[in-house]
Amino acid sequence: EKKKPQSESMLCQYLRLSWRTHHLFKTPLSRQLTRAPYVEKRSYPTDLYQDFVKPEEPKWAPTFPSRFPPTSPESLKDSGWEKGATRTGAIGVKMGMIALWDSWGVRHPCTVVKFDNLQVLQVKTNFSKMGLVGLQLGCGQKNWNRVNKSARGQFEKAGVPYKSHVKEFLVSPNAVLPVGTPITVRHFVPGQYVDIQGTTIGKGFQGTIKRWGFKRQAKTHGVTKAHRKAGSQGATGPSRVFPGKKMAGRMGGKNKTILSLKVFKIDTKLNVLYVKGHIPGNKGGFVHIRDAFYKPHKDPPPYPTFFPDPYEKYLPVLYAPDRLDDPFIENLEIRDIPAGLL
Repeated sequence: EKKKPQSESMLCQYLRLSWRTHHLFKTPLSRQLTRAPYVEKRSYPTDLYQDFVKPEEPKWAPTFPSRFPPTSPESLKDSGWEKGATRTGAIGVKMGMIALWDSWGVRHPCTVVKFDNLQVLQVKTNFSKMGLVGLQLGCGQKNWNRVNKSARGQFEKAGVPYKSHVKEFLVSPNAVLPVGTPITVRHFVPGQYVDIQGTTIGKGFQGTIKRWGFKRQAKTHGVTKAHRKAGSQGATGPSRVFPGKKMAGRMGGKNKTILSLKVFKIDTKLNVLYVKGHIPGNKGGFVHIRDAFYKPHKDPPPYPTFFPDPYEKYLPVLYAPDRLDDPFIENLEIRDIPAGLL
């Protein structure tokens, strides 16, 4: 039998392990779990190699206002917003659905969307074909060991925490926001309409009845082991299946946009948005919210976004205006409503 060496480490003595496993513990665990310190890049004087440095080309830089635009409805007309202007969108987290009631007692199913540390990460100065500028936003939080080096350097350059979801929106040149600007739920106005995009819930490989709503065949009268089959795949003349034929396959897991959803309620204290109707995705999934394309703003919105005034008090909860006529009475005109209720 081999004898144990006399110079045995303290770690092996503490764990009472065999001397054959001593080589596994040469690197302390404390050194493996500690993060390497962040080292800044060295800066060298440029006069030593001035002849080798290429002159920087002048790039377009966004011009920001000297003061934040006001938020009162009377002064929003001077904020630069005009019909056709494109504001930035937002990234939210779907929290689930809830039922809300208005002053008439009508029940409205709403989806709860939370804005989780939504900030501007980068401004893309290259114009698109439509003359718009790219604005990159980040939402959520992420641990440093879950972020790769390229994305980590981007977040550290912007001076913002690590984000778990990043999305780029096209905005008008006068709607560009500085890097690090937070975007809250007050970016949207109660009563306006929005378009929400998300990834639908994946259902896996499904048949034609569940995927396309086909009708099953009869359970009797000559049907043998074909009750839920798709049936004929086409005529025998072409001898092929035409593209776009509804057949069994992968269901869900695709990008879907729901148009013209009404913003029913805004909770500024919890930074939560209540949207009437359903939106695609699972609970905890990220969704992209934009101003509605087919139902634009009638009144000037916060442009380019909402900047709170530290000397002004805001309501914690805002609701969409209710309808004037009673929804439970048919054929009621506005002239029949008493003047005190208008």
